[in-house]
Amino acid sequence: MPRVAVIVSCTKRKIWDSNPSAPRRVRARDAYTGILFRLARKFAERSGLPWFIISAKYGLLRPDDEIENYDTYISQSSLTPEVIREQAKKLGLTEFERVIVLASSRYVDLIRRALEPLGVRVEAPLAGLPMGKMLSKLKELAERQTKLDAFLGGRGMRGT
Repeated sequence: MPRVAVIVSCTKRKIWDSNPSAPRRVRARDAYTGILFRLARKFAERSGLPWFIISAKYGLLRPDDEIENYDTYISQSSLTPEVIREQAKKLGLTEFERVIVLASSRYVDLIRRALEPLGVRVEAPLAGLPMGKMLSKLKELAERQTKLDAFLGGRGMRGT
């Protein structure tokens, strides 16, 4: 199993905002359409690492898990570190050495409190940044990733 996984944050904008006739249930990877999610998803997919989504309503999701439209914010969420910890165990996230969380500070704090007691190191390159800086940082990470991938001969970050 790879030593590193990526967790990407959900966004308010979803497929149903621009396409009201979208199916009632869609894969989580296709549900979120906000720019932050799109950039983070691109980073996660290019990395070749296993990746997951953190949702204010559902908690931790696999990209192919199907979800329905919702309008819940992390500040309104009933998610607790204990709930996230149990989901992480079921998804196998507790087997990773490191988890890179591409999300706001609130999500990062929740994930840290869930995973760090189990020995998983949580890295959060976007935590504490305002939205514009988060987007810039994601673009920078994607650029460094492309350079790293070229240097590694297309092997991506799997061994990091």
